Amino acid sequence: MDDQIASKNVIFTIVLLSLLYIIGVYIYHHVSDNQRVSLCSNGQQITAVFHLREGMTILIPSSSVKDTLDCLRRGMSFNDRTIEYVVASDVSNVLMKALQARYMVNEVQNELDLVFIKPRAEMSSSAIFLKEITNPFELVDYVAQKNPKEVIVPELNEVIARLIEKKAHVLNTTITELREGEYTSINL
Repeated sequence: MDDQIASKNVIFTIVLLSLLYIIGVYIYHHVSDNQRVSLCSNGQQITAVFHLREGMTILIPSSSVKDTLDCLRRGMSFNDRTIEYVVASDVSNVLMKALQARYMVNEVQNELDLVFIKPRAEMSSSAIFLKEITNPFELVDYVAQKNPKEVIVPELNEVIARLIEKKAHVLNTTITELREGEYTSINL
């Protein structure tokens, strides 16, 4: 008497589907020309996760460990466990321990020149502010000088939002406000 746990057809189907999945992931990662930045807001700061063509991941964390890890969860592919660069002037020990427990972190830098990113033409006219806007006049001056089509900022208080909105309309700039808990991904 032959007691089989699974039939040969079931095992063959599982192996075939697994191979198709692995081939599909390989082709997607090596053929697609996908560069993007994922932005997550905690209301006061924005966490940025850059994914570049070379399979490189760059993290610009917020001061909150929970918000940084949540943005990585949303922004990184599930099988990518390496962060090539963490860019921050003052990375807390708690954040680094949490990152190193979940990911392999190659390097921590105070600043990083992102000249190797070649954004699309429509993305090159955007600006992202990672910290809370406390002086609306500095933002308005920046928009007047650089003239980006879109500016992404963390959550604004009502007074600052009204001051910026009037000036942005005159300068033909769209202000996108990421409120607490919101995130977006932008293809570069």
